[in-house]
Amino acid sequence: MSPRYSLLMLALSPALFAPLARAADVTTAKTLEAVEVKATALNTSPQLAQKQLSSKDIETQQISNLSDLVRMVPGVNLTDIGRFGSSGFNIRGVEGDRVKIAVDGLALGETMDPDSHAPYEFFRSGLGGIDPDALKQVTILKGADAISAGSGALGGAVLFQTKDPADFLSASGDDGALKLKSQYSGNNSEWLQSLTAAARTGRLESLIVLTRRDAEESKSYDSHSSVTGPGTTSADPQSAQSQNLLLKLQYSLLPDHKIGYSLDSYQSDSTLQNLSRQDQTYLSRLGLDDSERDKHSLQYEYLAGLAWFDSMQLKFDHQNSRNHGLTRMTVTATCPQNISPCIREEDRDFRQKLTQWTAAFDKELSNDQLLQQWTYGLQAQNKTVSSVAIDRRYVGQTSTLATTEVDPAFVPVTDIRTRSVYARNNLSLTDTAWSLSLGARYDQLDYDPQLSATYQDKTGSVKAVDFGSASYQAQLHYQLDERSRLSLQAGRGFRAPTTEDMYLQTSTTTLQEAVSGNTVTLPTAQSNPALKPEHSLNLELAYQLTLENSAHQLSLFRDKYTDMIQSSQFTLNPTTVYQSCVRGVCSKQNGAVYSMPVNIDAAVVKGVELEGHWQADANWRLNWAATYQQGEEQNGEPLLSVMPWSAVLGIGYQLNDDVRLLLNNRYQAAKQTSDAWSYNSSGAQSAATPFLSNSALISDLALQWQLHDQLALTAGVFNLLNKEYYRWERLQYVTQSVGAVRGGVSGDGIRRYLESGRYGKISLTLSF
Repeated sequence: MSPRYSLLMLALSPALFAPLARAADVTTAKTLEAVEVKATALNTSPQLAQKQLSSKDIETQQISNLSDLVRMVPGVNLTDIGRFGSSGFNIRGVEGDRVKIAVDGLALGETMDPDSHAPYEFFRSGLGGIDPDALKQVTILKGADAISAGSGALGGAVLFQTKDPADFLSASGDDGALKLKSQYSGNNSEWLQSLTAAARTGRLESLIVLTRRDAEESKSYDSHSSVTGPGTTSADPQSAQSQNLLLKLQYSLLPDHKIGYSLDSYQSDSTLQNLSRQDQTYLSRLGLDDSERDKHSLQYEYLAGLAWFDSMQLKFDHQNSRNHGLTRMTVTATCPQNISPCIREEDRDFRQKLTQWTAAFDKELSNDQLLQQWTYGLQAQNKTVSSVAIDRRYVGQTSTLATTEVDPAFVPVTDIRTRSVYARNNLSLTDTAWSLSLGARYDQLDYDPQLSATYQDKTGSVKAVDFGSASYQAQLHYQLDERSRLSLQAGRGFRAPTTEDMYLQTSTTTLQEAVSGNTVTLPTAQSNPALKPEHSLNLELAYQLTLENSAHQLSLFRDKYTDMIQSSQFTLNPTTVYQSCVRGVCSKQNGAVYSMPVNIDAAVVKGVELEGHWQADANWRLNWAATYQQGEEQNGEPLLSVMPWSAVLGIGYQLNDDVRLLLNNRYQAAKQTSDAWSYNSSGAQSAATPFLSNSALISDLALQWQLHDQLALTAGVFNLLNKEYYRWERLQYVTQSVGAVRGGVSGDGIRRYLESGRYGKISLTLSF
């Protein structure tokens, strides 16, 4: 353990070790909880379509990463950007920055993933830096809900909540708890080592969660390939390590006053051998990547019971995150001093610094006719975004540096200031079956870019801008009888432009007017100061039925997305004839073409969702869910990011007090050709992608065994039937190879995108 982590252990009270002394004399409760036969309502939150995962779910499902997290949640998928991990979640046809991700109320940040750079895979900054072992609860919201999540919750949000000391301690008195966990995953040879310790001494509560993961690449179905280059059928070899530290200190000043401090620190690094990109130009290619995220939080809670609020929470968060990618290649062309082959390096760095102040309040008001539950608050956020790009060239294959070139930065150093105010009121009429929820939010955003030697704007289009955006949510509920309820929801979400949307590299070119002979400088890519936020409107109708041993929910939804941001091409001075010459060859064109981000037409996604559970008796439990959705853009093209329909069925059997079996089944439909086309340049329909995912039924079998009061074993076999299948969220961006420089696949190379075949996981947990 590093000295940094050893010092943090001193924050824990000696009460931590009390359970070790008591373990021999006191029989503690079983880890496996007794099954309650009576069913509960599926959802009582402000959002109709919601899925919650607890730390127990993470344990029993042996969740190792964010992809595992949504494995059993139909309609929610994790996007895959290859070497650089994930760019976030896909919910109801939108993904990336259009789905909000927050940890303890603070956004992870924004992505940096320019379409024009993606094929080269030198750098793509996604959204990660979360270890599932530190999480207490994950809330997945489907549908627009900017009231809860703010900017980015167009199609939904994924909200992470980390563990607290109280999750492991008794309700009162000095206490301590210790948990050690080790887990092995066969699909990527990952070893997890985790330590959790909690303590209470007097008024001080403390918690530390330390995790370390050492892994290789996630194996494709064909784990070994005899060829390299775009035709290889196995995943590129990779070694990866990550470590996560969660530290929390909470002190009760008085019975109604509590202060707290938390540190959430994540670091990872990986080495990737890009065998799939080797050819006559790239003799070798390595990806050396690392990322880190450090978040410090101060919190004050006051249980006041005053006229204006019952409780108040004041919070300050400071987060630094960095994504760094270094690509080292041995190439045969364009070598310094004509010594070939030679080493090239492409070095890319993206940083975000974020501070946030939050004041949140709640108040309950009631009389004989009406019950009101108010939540309201203020939020101020300052964010600074920056990027760096450096190219290095070496003399042959030596360490002698020939040239160092600082490329134009992806974006300028940009300060973004956001000020927000929100309120929500849940109203219940005591003598009627009606209840109502109303919420509203307003955000004011200011962008201030700074030009520099590494980011110059010859187009004159990069400017400071500001705008405001209002959002709302309304729900109407009618209790049909004591067992069933009908709900109608309307919600408006928004997404502010990212720094990439606003200020991605601008550029100019020099052309000659064919008639006058004058030489002019014209833009080829420029910023758009008039860019507006994206918006969504979510309409949803839900029916809930709660019986003695089961609960069921059926939802119909329609989400409309407007003002979607996309880079488009335009022609400047279309009646002017320009002449350009390249290597002695001259050509003429009418007008000058340039690109610029704009707000384009709308898209609509609609569908149906079903979920429920049935507790047959004290031993048997069934859970099921299914989602079907379809979407299209305003011109009639299908929305490619809409996932095929899927369903899950989970069966749990409590064999005895100590042993439980779980069988989880997932079905994914195939992506059809009729849902994956676009208009070509001549206006005819053509395939939008060369590859489509297949249908598959995947089964996972898990065993939970309480070996001893303090020792638990969980083991699972995943893809039990050894199915060959592709996931559309990975496949939709794969292209045919036009050379290793731009990636893609050739021949049977598409098989390296197959998911893992049958594999196992096993974990041991020791608790005191």
